[in-house]
Amino acid sequence: MFFWGSYNFQAPQLVENPNRPPLRYPVYVPPAPSMVSSAGDDAERLESLDAKRLVVKLVACGQKHIVALVSPAERGTTTGTMGNHDNNNNDNNMEFTVYGMGSNHSGQLGHRVPEYTTTLTKLHIEELLSAGTTITSIACGNKHTLICTSAGGVFAAGDNTFDQLGVRTTVDGFTPVSGLAHIRSVYAAGNVSFALDAKGQVYSWGEAQYGQLGHGDTGERLDSRTLQEVRTNVSVPTLIQWFVRHRVCVLELAVGRTHMVCRSQDAVYTCGDGSYGKLGSGNTSSSATPRCVSFPPRADTEKLVGVAAGDEHTLVLRVANLSHSYTSTTNNNNNNNTSSPDPTCFTSAVVYHFGRTPRGDGQLTPNVIAAAPPTIARVMAGRGTLSAALTHDGKLCVWGKHGYARVSNGTPNGAPRASPQLVQALEPFVITDAVVGGTFVVAIADRQRTTETKEKTDKDGKRWDIVIPHDDRPEERDTDTAGTSYEASVHAFLTQYMGSALANTYITKIPPVPPRTDHNANAFVPKGAHGLEVGQKVRLWMTDIYALGTILQVLGNSDEGGVKTTNEEEAIKDERNENNEMSSETEKNTENEKEHKPGCRFRIEWQRDDWHEEEITLYSDDETLDEKNPNRWQPIWFLQGRTKNGEYVLDR
Repeated sequence: MFFWGSYNFQAPQLVENPNRPPLRYPVYVPPAPSMVSSAGDDAERLESLDAKRLVVKLVACGQKHIVALVSPAERGTTTGTMGNHDNNNNDNNMEFTVYGMGSNHSGQLGHRVPEYTTTLTKLHIEELLSAGTTITSIACGNKHTLICTSAGGVFAAGDNTFDQLGVRTTVDGFTPVSGLAHIRSVYAAGNVSFALDAKGQVYSWGEAQYGQLGHGDTGERLDSRTLQEVRTNVSVPTLIQWFVRHRVCVLELAVGRTHMVCRSQDAVYTCGDGSYGKLGSGNTSSSATPRCVSFPPRADTEKLVGVAAGDEHTLVLRVANLSHSYTSTTNNNNNNNTSSPDPTCFTSAVVYHFGRTPRGDGQLTPNVIAAAPPTIARVMAGRGTLSAALTHDGKLCVWGKHGYARVSNGTPNGAPRASPQLVQALEPFVITDAVVGGTFVVAIADRQRTTETKEKTDKDGKRWDIVIPHDDRPEERDTDTAGTSYEASVHAFLTQYMGSALANTYITKIPPVPPRTDHNANAFVPKGAHGLEVGQKVRLWMTDIYALGTILQVLGNSDEGGVKTTNEEEAIKDERNENNEMSSETEKNTENEKEHKPGCRFRIEWQRDDWHEEEITLYSDDETLDEKNPNRWQPIWFLQGRTKNGEYVLDR
């Protein structure tokens, strides 16, 4: 598991603590200390942690909390979870348990956890299940959590201000949601909840203000006593009748804060708030019942394979020239079930976007994302305009901007935001899923990219720690904290995750960061006249200006010093002799004591078009060190290139 963003779980509101700076780039999350035996000293416990990694089967994120179905496994173990087609399915031999981390101020992690937890903590959901029942789906809203079981039931915990838990009684920990049966998966966002059953029918409940529940209204009612308009919510799971009437079998849902998007085998439906055009209807009007989205005509036949909903935008994944071979996988971004194509059966993936763009304007109808990798297998959307895509070979691409200012998309500041960009820090790993939380992002990896690298890493006892070279951090250049802010964030995160005693030792084993390349390191290194070569570019002070020239020919030593042109040498020599005769006796004695070193003659081609080639004499090797020398020259700016002919080029 990898994590980046804000980890200030101690505060229920969206604030930051200067002692816990947000993570600009991903950090590897090891198993929690509670997952290994507490016997032995810190060194033994740390050795046990280093020998294991987290295998994540399901994961969902709320505004400030994470809930995941995980199992600590020996390093080197690969699984077939999270829709990974390339691995052997070994997870049947593992014992998975529900863990949570983050804020529990609203009870979203259950009653067995304090107000917050800064490390993965067991939620004890399994104690509520009957023998043989397992967890099949997890979803998180802002401050509530839904868990679906293999028996088709649903448990809910957390904030119930908008009836998003679907229970009428006071909730203390995870409580069964009545009125649901044969549920296959659950979905949540903001203050709403959804459930999809085995027949493709959709149930929804919670906040009705934006119409995303699909029941035909926004909860506005007239109070019979006060005759005032009031807003009501849907307090219990209610079947969306529109899909029943139109005989739509829903395969997958994606829920945003104020809208919902779902798909059948060949159509996409949206409802809710229509701002920025995120319903794809061609305008910004809202709809309290589902609408079918129309897509632009394409030359190739496209198959619908996935949908995603962010705060203010929607993504749809379609695949062109797809054969009839499909593999059923699980999308664990709020654990949406989806059918992803086998990577050998397609030619090109096409990602459509509608809603708010990274530029801030709105896209009213589906528009193809330019430069999207053709191997995309799944799309995800999050807060703000942040979007993500996962390729078949396990690479994570991101674009847009997170709605919470302290969350980056995992790429440097200089990276483009309008088109998909690889998260370079995660390229050494096969990423199987990514989930965008309200104040952070979580990515899941199954293994390292190559077997050879993985085996070497396991053999050497090295972990999956991420090292961000200073050269890849343009946002830290020319700042007071250059080169230290990411390391400070990693230290603070691991300290609160593992405890100071374990973290201090753990951090010392993280590989050192390569130093920043100093591109000007060789620019001002003095180089003596006798060391200059043909082709070297030099800068010379010519009376009142600096002139750039290229050495065409090395003519050898000269008894005369100074920077002199052919026409000026005799006049300068006479002037120098006259000045020497006027010097005091002391100055003459001092001058006589100095060691005489001849200059060096060169033929120079000036860079100015109106200057002709000239022969000049440059001082000896120590002249560039003398800042008082008015004729000092500097072979700066230009370094020898890597081309075969060794030309000197401008150092950038």
